[in-house]
Amino acid sequence: MLRIQQAPLPRQLQVKKMKMKMKVTSKRVVLESNIFLCAGRFDDALSPEYQNDRDLAVMITFINKHESVLSTLKSIDLENSTVYFDNTCKAIFGRKKTVKPHRWVGQIIRLEFKYSNCILKK
Repeated sequence: MLRIQQAPLPRQLQVKKMKMKMKVTSKRVVLESNIFLCAGRFDDALSPEYQNDRDLAVMITFINKHESVLSTLKSIDLENSTVYFDNTCKAIFGRKKTVKPHRWVGQIIRLEFKYSNCILKK
């Protein structure tokens, strides 16, 4: 059986081939690093289920801080961001108003306690 050996590539061709490989690799590294760096920004625009989870955590933290609310808790209204306690008391939560450009997608301002119609005891 006759074996034919491939002639080695000329030096210029080898260098050119290596440069092309490096270009592709460097573009890939840049692309991957950009995706990695932007991953934190994509977390800011949360889907509703995760935003509800964060909002609920804020309300539960508030309830745990105020023993009078915890001991007389009636319900938590996530849709209206309200905690009902005692007979007629409620704690209202909301977000700070911010001006955003048209079609802006990004971080939703964190939910915070606004006011209560009853005196809160810690």
